[in-house]
Amino acid sequence: MGDSQAEAVLSAIDRILTGDVEHYQIEYACHSHNQQRWFILRLTRFENQENVYVVTSHENITERKQKELCLQTVEKRFQDMVMCSSDWVWEVNQQGAYTYVSGNVKEILGYEPDELLGKTPFDLMTQEERDHIYPLYLNLSAKKEDIVNLENWAVTKHGRHICLSTNGIPYYDSHGHFSGYRGVDRDITKEKLAQNRLEKSEKIHHATQRVAKIGGWEFDLVSQSLYWTDEVRRIHEVPIDYQPNLEDAIGFYTPKHRAIMQDAIDRAIETGAGWDLELQLITATKKTIWVRAIGHAERKEGNIVTLYGTFQDIDETKRTEYSLIQSQKNLDLKNQIATAFLTNKNEDVYAEALSILLQSFDSEYGYFGYINEKGELVCPSMTRDIWDACQVPEKSIVFPPSVWGGLWGRSLTEKKSMYQNQSLTLPKGHIALSCAIAIPILFQESLIGHIVLANKPGGYNNTDVNQLNTLVDQISPDFTSAIGSGTK
Repeated sequence: MGDSQAEAVLSAIDRILTGDVEHYQIEYACHSHNQQRWFILRLTRFENQENVYVVTSHENITERKQKELCLQTVEKRFQDMVMCSSDWVWEVNQQGAYTYVSGNVKEILGYEPDELLGKTPFDLMTQEERDHIYPLYLNLSAKKEDIVNLENWAVTKHGRHICLSTNGIPYYDSHGHFSGYRGVDRDITKEKLAQNRLEKSEKIHHATQRVAKIGGWEFDLVSQSLYWTDEVRRIHEVPIDYQPNLEDAIGFYTPKHRAIMQDAIDRAIETGAGWDLELQLITATKKTIWVRAIGHAERKEGNIVTLYGTFQDIDETKRTEYSLIQSQKNLDLKNQIATAFLTNKNEDVYAEALSILLQSFDSEYGYFGYINEKGELVCPSMTRDIWDACQVPEKSIVFPPSVWGGLWGRSLTEKKSMYQNQSLTLPKGHIALSCAIAIPILFQESLIGHIVLANKPGGYNNTDVNQLNTLVDQISPDFTSAIGSGTK
């Protein structure tokens, strides 16, 4: 017991003896050299006849004091942690009203702790946010579930909107009854705004990819895993959750371009060389398109570990380019044939025009003829190259409608363009043909001529039909004039 406490005890004894007080007690420490001890000294007035006594008792309260000191240490540690934390600690009752708020709430919301006591978190929200968050809180509290990372927007005392991440656990009274929640709020405004900016940037990026039809890819050589962005999946016309592998990815290319892509990948893995290729692939819906594939190799510690790059749908561009090339080719072809008609005034013009067509369409044989006044097909161009090779009996360059047959005959009779790449019906002695295309020349719906080409490597297709139809539409007026002027 210290001196001040001893003086207080002596004073208390005097007051008890004089009758000023009946009782007195004081806690004091009485430590030994190896143990800390605490006691309570109690003084009580006792009268016996004419004598007045003071009864004293000493109670050892060491265990209780040690628990109190331990609790004080824990509380001090808690307060220190709360003050050092950027989060603020709170407690709310069953109605959701604050019953405790830590001091650092002022740095976050601008309020003194006492200003928030009795208020609810929902008093700090806009009506729209309150309508969204309050039902969530009611659901959690009804089930007595923890509050885990509940993001909510609050309005500070100065009107600034901030985003809080709320975590809390339910607490109960001594009888086990639910009493409210205790928890912490963290200001995540900077992170949330950064996340929003990132999401907006990604949205713009994805929109740009959609408009430009360009995506990205990455192949990890260590794990052998291939990653495609959503746009690459869209280009391949596969489901958005499709997980590609390298073999399947290469398998989308046409057989000719598949080998080119494989070679570029092998070279990149071996030497680190990149690539920039325009290739054709067949999508999951069997559509053939042009794509631009760009690839780069990434090294780590001298080894190629990753291939990455971009992938773009350039089909529309390539088709436009092809259309322009074909238009120019058609124009050149039309000019060459028009020149032939202008510079040749006899039947040599058909052989000259046929020669131009054979070269342009990579064909071995053919004829270019006109319809005479009797409605017969006359083919002066057949006198070149194939006349001697043809062993058809009683061969002639004039074909009346009665002998029109096969592919060329149907084309004349029906006035339709057509092609056939196999099973051609040919008369005995005819030169061998593997494929043929027949194009009628019409002027004001009247049949005035005919073009047949044959033996193109790989056969004919609709592109050839369209190109030749465009050509005959362009030359039919000149052809009519040539027929009228005697070029027969």
